[in-house]
Amino acid sequence: MRDAVALLGQLAADPASFEFHAALRLVECAHPELPRIGTAPRPQDEALRLGQHPSLAFKPHMLAALERDGGAGEEAKVPRLLLNFFGLLGANGPLPVHLTEYVRERQRHHDDPTPARFLDMLQHRMMTLLYRAWASAQPALGFDRPGDDPYARHVGALVGIGMPSLRGRDGVADHAKLHYAGRLGPHQRSAGGLAAILGDCLGAPVAIEEFAGGWLRLPREGLARLRGGAGAARLGHDTVLGTRVWNAQHRFRILVGPIGFERAAGLLPGSPGMGQLADWVRLYAGPALEWELVPVIARETLPRLRLGRDTRLGWTSWLSSRPPARDDRQLRLRAAPPNASPSQGDIHG
Repeated sequence: MRDAVALLGQLAADPASFEFHAALRLVECAHPELPRIGTAPRPQDEALRLGQHPSLAFKPHMLAALERDGGAGEEAKVPRLLLNFFGLLGANGPLPVHLTEYVRERQRHHDDPTPARFLDMLQHRMMTLLYRAWASAQPALGFDRPGDDPYARHVGALVGIGMPSLRGRDGVADHAKLHYAGRLGPHQRSAGGLAAILGDCLGAPVAIEEFAGGWLRLPREGLARLRGGAGAARLGHDTVLGTRVWNAQHRFRILVGPIGFERAAGLLPGSPGMGQLADWVRLYAGPALEWELVPVIARETLPRLRLGRDTRLGWTSWLSSRPPARDDRQLRLRAAPPNASPSQGDIHG
């Protein structure tokens, strides 16, 4: 309910049907131009005033009434919401019982709300802070005002998105990063953590094969040269033949599935699925490690080979003379680095 007038009208007509925290949250949503309840530095910046209904009875509901100080011609007056469950007066209040009787007697028999209003002036701040203490522990309330979400700000600092300038940098939604703050926060990253995140995002089983290995091309300045003397390279000791070397530590393999053929097609290079998966892997594993994706395609979903413009040999069709005997895992995809040129696009093996 975002209409402030309609909300106040319903509160005035039936306050007993509202819970305290829910009512103040609705008031807060109806006035997005004002500070959050419990944070305003000045009384004129608040949407309503809070007070207590002086009574010694144990009321079954939390709210007593919604009042306006002004008359019929003063509709701009700030309304006052009276509470039953919290305050200085009443059977549960800290003040002596006879003070509650006195305040109630002055207000009911002499039409003199001065003592009650004086106490409301003292306890209004306590009531708003009571609501603020509850609201600050409710992450869902941050969605009421996305630009002022303390939960996203505090938890986001653990995963590197605490400041606005650090948000929206990749294809992974910031709220998804907050959801996995427990896995993204620690500096130690594990294969199990990456598999859990990707499994949730893809909705399919995910396994990580570590130490997949691959050839590393040596830079030109790192190649040995034939020369004589004491510092000459010795073949088999500190020198090997070739311009590349095998390294088992710099690459891992991601197996997704078994999944259907259509799901696997959604992970091909250039698709949104592959882009989001690559962003997740870079976010969790960092840019130092290489990886390759292996969609495990359920054999019953594999299409037959056919000629056509929508068929890509090696990606969506394979040469075969007999039906597959097991789930297919020959498709291997590797995402290009984030700063790769257009000629260094995604490749497959």
